[in-house]
Amino acid sequence: MARTLNISVSHRVLAAFLAGSACIAAPAYAADDQPIELGPVRVQDKTDKNTQSHSIGVSAMPTTSVQDTPQSVNVITSETIKDQATTTLGDALRNVPGITIAIGEGGTLAGDQFKIRGFDAKDDVYLDGLRDFAAYTRDSFNYEEVQVLKGPSGLMFGRGTSGGAINTVSKTPFLEDKFSAHAEAGNGDHYRATADLNYVLGDTSALRLNSMLTDTGVVDRDLTHSTRWGIAPSIAFGLGTDTSFTLSYIHQHTSGRQDYGIVVATPPGQVYASPVSEYGVPRSNYMGFAADHDKNNADLVTARVSHKANDWLTFTNDARVAVYSRDFRYTPVDRCDYTSATNFCSDVLFGIDGNGDPVDPTTALAGTGGGGPYIQNSWGVQDIAAANADFRLGEFRNQLIAGFDVSYQRADRTIYAYTLPSTADFFYELGNHSAIRQNIGFSLYDPTHITPP
Repeated sequence: MARTLNISVSHRVLAAFLAGSACIAAPAYAADDQPIELGPVRVQDKTDKNTQSHSIGVSAMPTTSVQDTPQSVNVITSETIKDQATTTLGDALRNVPGITIAIGEGGTLAGDQFKIRGFDAKDDVYLDGLRDFAAYTRDSFNYEEVQVLKGPSGLMFGRGTSGGAINTVSKTPFLEDKFSAHAEAGNGDHYRATADLNYVLGDTSALRLNSMLTDTGVVDRDLTHSTRWGIAPSIAFGLGTDTSFTLSYIHQHTSGRQDYGIVVATPPGQVYASPVSEYGVPRSNYMGFAADHDKNNADLVTARVSHKANDWLTFTNDARVAVYSRDFRYTPVDRCDYTSATNFCSDVLFGIDGNGDPVDPTTALAGTGGGGPYIQNSWGVQDIAAANADFRLGEFRNQLIAGFDVSYQRADRTIYAYTLPSTADFFYELGNHSAIRQNIGFSLYDPTHITPP
């Protein structure tokens, strides 16, 4: 029976071997030459090549590593986040198959909207194993890595998690002085800067500070702009000991004018709609009010305690207080159809009025949709305490987790309605010209971005 032996060596070891072989095989030029004895070759590398050997970062998870977790887990490492210049959680999740990132379909509002294997996961986003329940665009400046657990995970996370869970791991202090900074600029008036500072306070304590500032627009889109900044200080005690304590805080502020894109229209005699920019309307035209905005704040304070009682018993307690606020006003221009409500916009766009007579295409008016603006304030608290026992009983290894998960969330939303002027011909150019918001027409070719009534 034939056998094959595969031997793998690094390029440095191979180079040393070949060099030694060359010396041994060299012809002898003197009779008294002695054999050459090569010195020892040592190959050392402290880096753990297994990127799945670390903890998943969830105290309620009955495993000690990602590799031993009995379900599908995708990990986006800090190296990947850095190499791809990732700026948001949504950007990082593009590396994970099975995740759908919504961009407004079905009337969903702005912010992180994820689906895992087709199941809604916008409420299944976690930060260090604790729920991060608000709808906002999460920046990745303070992420060490992102973990995606696929499949039902209610045992570990509680309610929800039908399709899975998204757990982000924060950057925490470590016992080494280090500082790094990054700055970038790009098209669309894009500017971004981040900084990461870690400072050792003592033998077992350290302080870390991460910060971010982003100011960006969208290439070839008028009035679409956003500003985002954040700061994330954290302090840790007992690093490298059996008992450790970490206290962290993150604040993120976002202010911008959301972009709902370009309205679609169907050419006369056809059944398929395309963006009106395909038919001569400038892509840069912003359809909406200049006063549209989306302003939100997120503040999260997290305290984590871990105590290793002995080789087989560990106690953990994670607690968080989170406060969110959002001020949202939007005007989606979403109707350019063949109806009297839009003065037959889809025909006028192609130079035909409702009677089939020639007309100037630049007079086409699209209609507005959506609801009224709102202000929402949310807050929540959560505490997870667990005792993790890893022991042997006979020839069997056993793991036992006992503890509790207590949480409370509250959201108060105030929805406003527009008070429309009784007579304003400029506003009500569509339909029967009555004073309703749906009759406010937006010029596709020359939007005025008027201030809403």
